[in-house]
Amino acid sequence: MRGSIHGGIGNLVNLSVLAMDYNYFSGSVPNKIGKLQTLQDWSFVGGGEGSEDGGGVVRVDDG
Repeated sequence: MRGSIHGGIGNLVNLSVLAMDYNYFSGSVPNKIGKLQTLQDWSFVGGGEGSEDGGGVVRVDDG
């Protein structure tokens, strides 16, 4: 996948695992992810905008 992570992710209130590895997201993880009180494990390994080797950085939006 490419693009940004939609803020509607915060509506998945019963989500316990979020694995979005090896995608090409840009921007920040929406701060609405903090609404996911049942989330126990999440990963964003690899990918990233402009990444050639699969490694990248996803920022967490704290605002």
